[in-house]
Amino acid sequence: MFIPREVFDYLDTRGRLVWALYPETRTVAVHRTRAEARFLTETDVLDGGEVLPGFRLEVARLFAS
Repeated sequence: MFIPREVFDYLDTRGRLVWALYPETRTVAVHRTRAEARFLTETDVLDGGEVLPGFRLEVARLFAS
């Protein structure tokens, strides 16, 4: 999957967590480092980890009409 350059820009400038949404496939890529990406589908729950403790959102809600 193509990863936008901006994801790496954010990570390179001390970003600790980047979420990239892909509406065409209804997925979310979770980036913590340049080498680590986790892809979530509509059946998954997006969480904020240690960056946003307590944040949880069903991925399906991001793409609901």
